[in-house]
Amino acid sequence: MIKVKITKNIMRKSSVAFGLTPKQMLIGAIGCTIGILEYIALKNVLSTNVLLTIVFATIAIVVFFGIVNINGLSLIQFLITGGVDKRPFRRLGVFNTAL
Repeated sequence: MIKVKITKNIMRKSSVAFGLTPKQMLIGAIGCTIGILEYIALKNVLSTNVLLTIVFATIAIVVFFGIVNINGLSLIQFLITGGVDKRPFRRLGVFNTAL
């Protein structure tokens, strides 16, 4: 019988609480802070239903942009760089002997 060793620790991220990394917790706190400040600034201007919808949407957008990772890049980095991993490439033919 063939024995195979399997690594017990498959997760490489260190989580603080609820399976979130410290960066994700910080971004969530920033989103909540923005939402609270937005609520305080607009509570006398808009009705409660409209205001809470705007606050929830703001928190969701901030958290979404902070937590989502695509190809190891945050969503903001992915949108700025275009998401393309640019690497130099030299084209050499099969019969090219020049180094």
